[in-house]
Amino acid sequence: MVCQHLIWQASRQMRLHFSENLNPMIPPPFGSAVSIPIRNTQPSLTTSSLLALRKQMEESNHEMLNLLTQHISTMFNPLIEDTNNSYQALSTQMKRIANFFGAPPV
Repeated sequence: MVCQHLIWQASRQMRLHFSENLNPMIPPPFGSAVSIPIRNTQPSLTTSSLLALRKQMEESNHEMLNLLTQHISTMFNPLIEDTNNSYQALSTQMKRIANFFGAPPV
């Protein structure tokens, strides 16, 4: 459930990031009486534009991965610390039981 929320947050941020950079034209509904000329405002894809898009995607993916790593560490670090504390308490209790029964030292 938490992972789904993190993925949703990351994809939402990615959509917001790209929606700021793109301005698509929406055509009128089919059968509309209004005739609006549709212009192709996007330039044709060239090698340099593809490289720029790839670089932007890599940077965005890097940011998204950093955000996901940060959220995961925020979530799991307390859990790991609590587990370690539980194992230490269990070890202490086992030593006390061994001392009570007089088990030979190892």
